[in-house]
Amino acid sequence: MKLDEMIEVLEEEYPLCHDQAHDLGKMVFTETKDLAESIQICRDGCTGGCFHGVLMEAFNGDKAIETREIVNNGKENGDEHVWLDGVKEKAVTLCDNDQVLAFHRKGKCVHGVGHAFSYISGYEIPRALEGCQIFNDKRLEFYCAGGVFMEYETVYGARDLASESLHYPCDKYAKEMPAACY
Repeated sequence: MKLDEMIEVLEEEYPLCHDQAHDLGKMVFTETKDLAESIQICRDGCTGGCFHGVLMEAFNGDKAIETREIVNNGKENGDEHVWLDGVKEKAVTLCDNDQVLAFHRKGKCVHGVGHAFSYISGYEIPRALEGCQIFNDKRLEFYCAGGVFMEYETVYGARDLASESLHYPCDKYAKEMPAACY
């Protein structure tokens, strides 16, 4: 079965397949190792979930390791903050790319970048939200923060119910943009 056919099957089986499509998007990028081709395959599959997965893998996969080495001047010094800074710079230009804009509005792309920031920061919300500030536009920061919180909630939401407040992480990390979290 072709990758684009998998998206169709997923959408037929689970019409609200956004979260499930993150893993499919990661797989698409792993297979193609090409951002433009991955975007073409995913298009707007599962309301952008596939695209979000592509971004998560593109910024974290094998190709990203090469980029990480360039950002760190060829040294694997373990400084993930430097790595995240390098990704942030690429994220700004990515969401203005014509290939991306052919399928997604800029805000939707920035939201996907928020998913990627959450994922590559190891779900450290403050670091991921700090990444969102790179857009220097409160509207885009809002979209990005929404992606950060959505990705976190997808992975850790059920676990947090047992140990955190009902409003976590919104009550702790969303003081400036509560609507992006809720």
